[in-house]
Amino acid sequence: MEAPQAIVRLAQAFGLQVGYFDFNHSFRGADPEVVAAVVRALGGDPDADVDAQLHAREIERWRTLVDPVVVAWDGACTPVLRLPAALVDRPLSITIRCEDGENLVHELVPSACPVVDDAVCDGTSFVAVRAALPFVLPLGYHRLEIDGARTAAMVMSAP
Repeated sequence: MEAPQAIVRLAQAFGLQVGYFDFNHSFRGADPEVVAAVVRALGGDPDADVDAQLHAREIERWRTLVDPVVVAWDGACTPVLRLPAALVDRPLSITIRCEDGENLVHELVPSACPVVDDAVCDGTSFVAVRAALPFVLPLGYHRLEIDGARTAAMVMSAP
């Protein structure tokens, strides 16, 4: 049995996978009660107004400068930064605090980065840019800080 479409949309807004395709290419959906329970555990309410929650999640996503976890494949750190369009010309100071104690610092102007998405939320225009940082990270777990840790993320550098 598949979860109701409204709960599926809410689960996906929280980043959940609600099923998979098996070796026969048949979709296998997660148990609807499990999906609802996980959505509740993440702060959603599958019994409340789903559209209002989706709107709130969208606003929250656009007001979050960087995701809490960034993966740097082969040492290339290219986080997506989301910010109000009015601030794209404002320089950002980005520091990677490597697990070995080394600090890598770069100043970045978001308007110089490729735009990967945009949106208008509650009357504010936002853009998402892909920031290609100019250094190769060593393998391991590092901390990305923006503007002196005003915003931070974990960076997992993998081969």
